[in-house]
Amino acid sequence: METSRQIDIIIWDSSKYGSIFQTSEFVVVPPESVIAIITVKSNMNNSDIESGLHNLSSVIDLDLQFRRSRIDKENKHIFRPIRKYFISYKGTTSKKKTKEKISKYYRDLFLQNQKYSDIIVPKLQEINPLNPSEEIKQTLQTFLPKLILSIESDDSSFFTGWGPPEDECGEQTFGPCELKRVPYLYPQHNKITSQFEKLIYYIISNVYDYLGTEGWSTVAAWADIPPVGGVRIGDPSEIVESEGVSLVDFNNTQYIPPK
Repeated sequence: METSRQIDIIIWDSSKYGSIFQTSEFVVVPPESVIAIITVKSNMNNSDIESGLHNLSSVIDLDLQFRRSRIDKENKHIFRPIRKYFISYKGTTSKKKTKEKISKYYRDLFLQNQKYSDIIVPKLQEINPLNPSEEIKQTLQTFLPKLILSIESDDSSFFTGWGPPEDECGEQTFGPCELKRVPYLYPQHNKITSQFEKLIYYIISNVYDYLGTEGWSTVAAWADIPPVGGVRIGDPSEIVESEGVSLVDFNNTQYIPPK
């Protein structure tokens, strides 16, 4: 098993796991210890998108072998997937081209790795579109980043969710594998919460989820959650559903059932 590529920012549990090697600016850690990873680029051009997504994808096999393979007595996964984020300083010069570049990267990833398709296709065939199970959500988190965004540009923020949008989907299925839903990439507005607030909200949520923290005041503050109603108003209302694109080529993706 190869190691991952070098990751710019690693959020890991140093209280339970010792580092393999560590200096003041560099650390090598076991995959079991990692909570989230962030790849950081100067721009959101084609080469930076390709390089950054390749860095994030380099942890997939480590996640599958050393984390998703671990099951407890109740047949539940012991480890949550490593959460993945892509951030750049400068934004994109073409939101459409960047969105298409990201879509092509992940479509090709699943088409070129039959093992990955064999993992996600059954989940997308059985998904409840209105209420995806935690198991299905975690399976997709193993492969896909939650956010791809620029810190400095309000027009360069993308969110991974489910698609197609409800009004376009109805009861139909997609592709020869008859998928009920597919992962989608949606552009986001940043009028209610900024890109940085969105990023920090998800990272804090990931850490709290990993640690089993019961309090949520810090998460609520970053998420712009009213303390009484407890409803996050940032992400869902800022997704541009009409501009979403699929991250799985459902017309060509194949599934090989286990023998």
